[in-house]
Amino acid sequence: MEASIKQAFCEYPDYGFVVSELVKYGDEHHKLKDLCVIKVGIPVKPQLAKPTKGVQVVLQRFQGIEFTVEYKYDGFRG
Repeated sequence: MEASIKQAFCEYPDYGFVVSELVKYGDEHHKLKDLCVIKVGIPVKPQLAKPTKGVQVVLQRFQGIEFTVEYKYDGFRG
């Protein structure tokens, strides 16, 4: 449940909305991912990236999918 709420708030940073949807759906907190999505005009929390244990993990996740890598001074962003 904690992960669902964190992800929902990152994409739709309005605790009033997130909590009201959580109250409405209760134990079905997995529905938050469909309700709390990025919308035009609503700022999102920066850096939605999740840390990994290495570049190989990223390459494995994106195997067979086109993606772009952005070089940074302190690491990589996929």
